[in-house]
Amino acid sequence: METHIHPELGDERHKVFTTLGRRLSSARHPLEAARVLSDITRNLFAWDVFLLELYSAETDQVDPILIMDTVEGCLVVFDDQKPSKPSSLERRILEGGPELVLRKPPVTFSDGTRAIGDTSRPSASLMFAQIRDEMGVCGLISVQRYDVDAYGQVDLETLQALAEFCGEALVRIRAQEELRQSEERFRAIFEHAVVGISQTSVEGRFLTANLELARMLGYSSAKELIGAIHSIREQVYVDGDLRAGFLKQIAQDGLVRGFEMEARRSDGSTTWIAVSARAVRDADHQIVYIQSVVEEIAARKRAESELERLRSQLLHIQRLESVGQLAAGVAHDFNNILTIIQGYTSLLQGSDENLDKADCLERIADASRRAANLTRHLLSFSRRQARDLQEVDLIQLLEGLIPVLQRTIPENIAIRVEKETSDAILHADPAMLETVIVNLTTNARDAMPSGGTLLFRCERRMIDGDYARLNREASEGDHICLSVVDSGSGMEVRTIQRVFEPFFTTKDVGKGTGLGLSAAYGIVKQHKGWIEVESVKGCGTTFTVFLPAAGKIALPSEEPPPGMAAALEGTETVLLVEDDASLRSLTSKVLRGGGYSVIEASTGSEALKVWPKYGTEIALLLTDIVMPEGVSGCELALRLKGLSDDLRVVFSTGYNPKANDSYFLFKEGINFIEKPYRAEALLSVVRTALDCEASRNEFRPESEASGVGSERSPKIGRNAAMG
Repeated sequence: METHIHPELGDERHKVFTTLGRRLSSARHPLEAARVLSDITRNLFAWDVFLLELYSAETDQVDPILIMDTVEGCLVVFDDQKPSKPSSLERRILEGGPELVLRKPPVTFSDGTRAIGDTSRPSASLMFAQIRDEMGVCGLISVQRYDVDAYGQVDLETLQALAEFCGEALVRIRAQEELRQSEERFRAIFEHAVVGISQTSVEGRFLTANLELARMLGYSSAKELIGAIHSIREQVYVDGDLRAGFLKQIAQDGLVRGFEMEARRSDGSTTWIAVSARAVRDADHQIVYIQSVVEEIAARKRAESELERLRSQLLHIQRLESVGQLAAGVAHDFNNILTIIQGYTSLLQGSDENLDKADCLERIADASRRAANLTRHLLSFSRRQARDLQEVDLIQLLEGLIPVLQRTIPENIAIRVEKETSDAILHADPAMLETVIVNLTTNARDAMPSGGTLLFRCERRMIDGDYARLNREASEGDHICLSVVDSGSGMEVRTIQRVFEPFFTTKDVGKGTGLGLSAAYGIVKQHKGWIEVESVKGCGTTFTVFLPAAGKIALPSEEPPPGMAAALEGTETVLLVEDDASLRSLTSKVLRGGGYSVIEASTGSEALKVWPKYGTEIALLLTDIVMPEGVSGCELALRLKGLSDDLRVVFSTGYNPKANDSYFLFKEGINFIEKPYRAEALLSVVRTALDCEASRNEFRPESEASGVGSERSPKIGRNAAMG
């Protein structure tokens, strides 16, 4: 049998292997290595067909790297082969070792081979050898001829020697190629990601960054960003103090998710970003760098701001709508009250000597108190302001609201209240809670056009983890629950599913806006609570409001404030500033009746003109907050306090004194009295302000009022005026 090389010729074999080693060392891709082998083996064996496949034991597949066949005297590369399971012959080679296959005429496909290349004719002489590395068999190589008996055993040994020589090189080349492809994929992801990606040092420099992060921060390239930023805290963070918190969390947990911050761009403008980061540490557990993914959330922040603005408008509209629903009943009550006041006043002005004047005066006073309560409720409903969180007893609030609710409820609807707890204290805005109760009451009323029963039930419930998992809006802990139960028409399931949607209503056109329940839902969510609905068509509806409990409320002390005199009278001089002439006259009479000297002014501007003449005599300023001519009561107090540090101030208004920013802390009974007030209440707060040390400097710290500075002497400007 003829052979094409004699391996025993050491010099020629050494030359072949030297050439193979040199050429393989420069190969960078498995295909390049396969072409080197095809050249070497063609010179050695004059093959017609060449095959090199790599094998993966993990997937049990062979991956054709190079298949060449001689077609009409020309070498043709067949590159359309895909990875596949080994044929029975290939598996025999992979498991058993090199094999020589010599077929006799007529030559046919057999021995479990798989047709490759030119499948119109089979090879007659075939050699297969294993490619091995230190882990085992990693591929096979085959050279074939169409001639019968073209190869012998010596040829097979030479082919196996070549395969073994190139095994490690092929594995190295394949690993390098996989690494290169992996790096290319990572680079593509890094460069073209739709989020920012970076590596930063603990000291605050960018080590790497991608183009998207550079774009977020206003730079044209990552290189420009890295070169321009020397201190992330100073140059990127709008609030540099947040950087310390970020680093502290990274150091403690090794991870930060969704860290939101306002970032400064290269042109000085700002944007909002969310950072998720992980610390990469060395063997000593020291942070080498911080790897971050950054998402721009400016659009989301704008949407949240707009949503909050719309929610605020919605709640304001709801309060006004509630006022409108109450208007008829309130007007009826006011007419009754005015009739009582006017009637008894006429009797007092008459000449009937047998008239019980004390009884008439008491009835007038009682009617005035009723009018004050109605006014207070109307103001709380219509007031447009941020949440004023305070400790609220839900039971007391509900009981105080029931008389007002009765004005909106027809006589054929009975109201009941069930109290299953005596401790119903919340941290809440009472005006907002009143809006929730009014809206739920209105909804229940409309569900009972033919009458029925409206039940308010107040109870305390502990929500556990199992309950919270079943209701995605619920939270664990102690809660106060207010249920509003009607015996009305009930709702279908599809209506319940949409009941809190804004503008969704089942009422006829013109009979409802569809905003009441959505406003109630929004208020309850703002207070970290939720609402549950139970209803059966034809069997009534139950709305249950869950709000976090706040514990027992401290009972007010029966003792007067420290330093408060037992007597209400005094001899000091009071500067009274009130734009309503009738009220100013009444207040002046009350003060003079208490022994005080009174200097009157109708506006803040007039009071400033009076001050130079009487300033040294004036011990207390009693002023309305809202006044004409551009000088409010707060601004007047600020100016006069600047002229006399010992001046005491009492404010009076029918509005909420906290409705706007102010430099004063308003304390009922200390330096503030709400209109309308009784004579003894006025004398009490005046005496307290003069005698109680707590009323001396009731300034809000400037850092709270305006966010700047800490000087005691406040500035006079827009924030100081109540308007």
